[in-house]
Amino acid sequence: MENKPKRKNKTEEIELQRAILELLSYLKIFAFRNNNSAIYDPVRKQYRKRKGLGHMNGISDILGIYDNKFLAIEVKSKKGSCSDSQVEFLQNVRQRGGIAFVAHSVDDVLSNLKINKAE
Repeated sequence: MENKPKRKNKTEEIELQRAILELLSYLKIFAFRNNNSAIYDPVRKQYRKRKGLGHMNGISDILGIYDNKFLAIEVKSKKGSCSDSQVEFLQNVRQRGGIAFVAHSVDDVLSNLKINKAE
């Protein structure tokens, strides 16, 4: 029974990711979903991490470029919170001049990118 709320949060996050990506596309902001989930290996009968960007601990859900800066958006449900590695990734991006934040809503994206809703 404990897994049900987590699954609901995951579903909310997936829907929010789609909405954010649609918004960024509409605003002509280069961005993509970084699929960092594990892949099921039927031979070994276990999940294994992806190779490439997804293998980095804490890497954000959405990556891109905005205003000539690296963009990292960690998407969380209303009740979701970041892991230590996710917080560290966002801090590293900010320390290097990028734009990095947690989004619990589409409005969080507009606010962090300093975009008026009327645009």
